[in-house]
Amino acid sequence: MDYDIVKRFRAEFGGQVEEVYVNGRRVGMVYRDPKPPAEIDELWMAYTQGGQGARSRDEALRAVLRHAEENPDYELQ
Repeated sequence: MDYDIVKRFRAEFGGQVEEVYVNGRRVGMVYRDPKPPAEIDELWMAYTQGGQGARSRDEALRAVLRHAEENPDYELQ
């Protein structure tokens, strides 16, 4: 699946996010949680219709793209 990533600052998500676009539709965001739980060194989030934790940026990106593929009409508002 072809996609584009646009980096943006979003204070409500703790700073820098990567917005994921498929065919011009913003289908989700990937970002590093600025305050992960104490037992986790780093937590990435895949944001589509809510947040989903991931162990890495790549895993979060795959989750966003999987959601986009399973929901071809979905666009993050």
